[in-house]
Amino acid sequence: MKKRTKIIAAALLACFVFLSACGGQPSQEEGQQADAKGRYIEKDITPGEGSARFALFRAADGTLVCFDEGYKNRYESRDGGESWEKTPGPGAGDERFERVWNTALLEDGSLLAELQGEPDENGAVPPSEIVKISPDGTVEPVVIEGFSDLVAEGQSVFVTAMQALPGGKLLLGYDYGYGGGASSEEDASLPSDSTAASEPQASTEPGQEESQEEEEIHYGGNPQAGLYDLATGKRLADLSEEMELAATADEETLYLLGYDGSLSARKLEEAGTAINVDGSFPLDEMTMRVGLCKGPDGQLYFADNKALLGLEEGSAAPEEKMDGASYSFGAPNTAIEKLVVLEDGSFLMNLTGPDGAHLVKYTWDPDAQIDPANTLSVWMLRDNPVLRASISTFVSKHPEAAVDVEVALGEEGGMTAEDAIKALNTRMLAGEGPDILLLDGCPAAQYANNGMLANLQGAVDTSAMEEGLRSSFEAEGETHFLPMRWQPPVLLGQQEDLENADNLNALLDLVRQGSARPLLDAESEDIFSELSEGERPVLSFDSLREVHELLWNSGAPALIKENKIQKEVLRSYLEAMKTLSDKDDLASFGEEGRPDGGLMGMSTNGADMVSIKGSPLRYVTGQAEYAAFTAEDTQILFFMDEAPGTKAALFPGLAPGSWLPSCLLGINADSSKQELATAFLQNALDLESQSKRVGGGFPVTGEGLQQQMEDITQMMADFASERDEEPKPPAFDFDAVLAGVGAPVLEGEALKEILYEAAKAYCEGSLDLTQAMAQVEKETAGALAERQN
Repeated sequence: MKKRTKIIAAALLACFVFLSACGGQPSQEEGQQADAKGRYIEKDITPGEGSARFALFRAADGTLVCFDEGYKNRYESRDGGESWEKTPGPGAGDERFERVWNTALLEDGSLLAELQGEPDENGAVPPSEIVKISPDGTVEPVVIEGFSDLVAEGQSVFVTAMQALPGGKLLLGYDYGYGGGASSEEDASLPSDSTAASEPQASTEPGQEESQEEEEIHYGGNPQAGLYDLATGKRLADLSEEMELAATADEETLYLLGYDGSLSARKLEEAGTAINVDGSFPLDEMTMRVGLCKGPDGQLYFADNKALLGLEEGSAAPEEKMDGASYSFGAPNTAIEKLVVLEDGSFLMNLTGPDGAHLVKYTWDPDAQIDPANTLSVWMLRDNPVLRASISTFVSKHPEAAVDVEVALGEEGGMTAEDAIKALNTRMLAGEGPDILLLDGCPAAQYANNGMLANLQGAVDTSAMEEGLRSSFEAEGETHFLPMRWQPPVLLGQQEDLENADNLNALLDLVRQGSARPLLDAESEDIFSELSEGERPVLSFDSLREVHELLWNSGAPALIKENKIQKEVLRSYLEAMKTLSDKDDLASFGEEGRPDGGLMGMSTNGADMVSIKGSPLRYVTGQAEYAAFTAEDTQILFFMDEAPGTKAALFPGLAPGSWLPSCLLGINADSSKQELATAFLQNALDLESQSKRVGGGFPVTGEGLQQQMEDITQMMADFASERDEEPKPPAFDFDAVLAGVGAPVLEGEALKEILYEAAKAYCEGSLDLTQAMAQVEKETAGALAERQN
């Protein structure tokens, strides 16, 4: 088998650092209510022609000041962002400012900035420096007690928070302890370029402002924070124990928001004396980028993807002002870089998302009303970022409409998928179901067969969909549900390797004959090291669940036909599970999987995340000959670029050509809002929705897929340029994969889970093959019998 070139470990480690901090997208609370007495109206006020990133400030006199990426252009607005005056920024003609991260606007119009030097030939990033950048681009160093000393010592130091405060004060957070400048033996083991994936952070200005940490968790570092006198650089108060998620200040007080949502406060005078403050804001685990601002009305305002909240002085409980489900700031993978409140009560947000940076203004309109007849109810078993993105684009195009979201399995738990689906069935039969159903994990075909879903043919224009995907849902002049994304089970490898594994039996034979994956300590430095050709297993997985997902998505359509379990297919499925489990000894590691599994990810803009783990991770790190997995995001192209010569083919499963529809939408046949619901589905197929990179699979329209591929290809080219490499063409041939698609996987979660439990018991040895098959047949008999009636 063809030997691959060694993977660049620094790039992969950078990806790992970035993902570790991001976490999952928080789910919305159910039950957004339309406000019939007025509402906030959203308006995009982005200056210029757009950018991948903006830095927004509010000067002491109230002027809005904005810089685009690289600080090439400066924009000012004195009318709340309605109009902008453009002048050259300090970065005009100077590439150094491409490496400016955190910034703060000073009273004289200068910028206090974290400036990084050029990476060396090995990709190592030098320590950041704090400098003052004059409007004409002149740069002069700024000495900050503690921070500057570490830079002089050669420590790997970088800023995590920077905020100019009234009275010449500065809030500064930073971290250090990496690479050659490590402060301990443990720190010294970490590569000096472990911050290579750092992204520019939202900047801050005097007065009403916010500051956040970089969107990453640093292992082995030494987080510090303090209140400083900007003129002298002297540290006035140590805030290291209060390392904040966000901060804001008025003329007298600095407010800090902790990672648990608690608020603390410090006086700006008297060396930062702590004072008591009431109240807190609800935060989801791993929330990293939020807005915090002190309004002119004295309230503290907080925004995350769920909602914008206001907290009156002396109150312990915040009040919701805007539900994120109805506005752009609530879209998945959208980071709130800055929140500002204007004198008239309008809110400004600097947002970074998959489609770049935007400045958005929200103004209260007391006359704006939403008729309850224009409020759509949407039900989903689990929160879905694709649907969230579609909701965001829909309400922006239909300001007269609102969307009421219900997530059956929220974060509070207490209900199984089976319970949630039974509850939905009861409501549907009683004529009280939602207008729109997200059918992922549900028995979609049963709903259609029972007349519970509206016929979409002739109502929704599906001409933009890829033919092979659209035709799967058309039968006898009727279409009852449509996917917004598709996920193919794929096999990655070198071309000659793929030719040797064109069916499941051939691939399993190679697995049996090949090497087993060595077990490494999760803390080992070799956990991502490339194995020699003789040591590499053919396939390598992290858990039984991972193998089951692959075999289910590539075989479910063949498992049940005419509402009967196909015994020979079931046998083959269980035997394949056992072969792949035994090779990696997966049964002995339980539900959590192998301890050396690892987790990696990357970001194109600080908000748009994709993870890589299990089989594809082992492949791109040179630890397996093939990768077998269900492809969920076009950004997999980025990782394929790390393994030169990689080609892709549909995984040769038990049902060749089968694929997983994602964000599968249907309209309740009993809904009284058929026209509005149809408009919602049409919006989800529009280019704006299809081109959003929010995971969940590949776009189902050719235009959306092309747009995403162009975006990712450009990202790959940019990344290659940073490494002084030639960009490689995308190896994933979508046309070839689409040409081979067959039946979609439409079974619900109940059968899938029954199959997994039996396979798990077989792999663990508590059931033999005959017993496992009998268990599946017994536990599915009732449900399959009901289908025949």
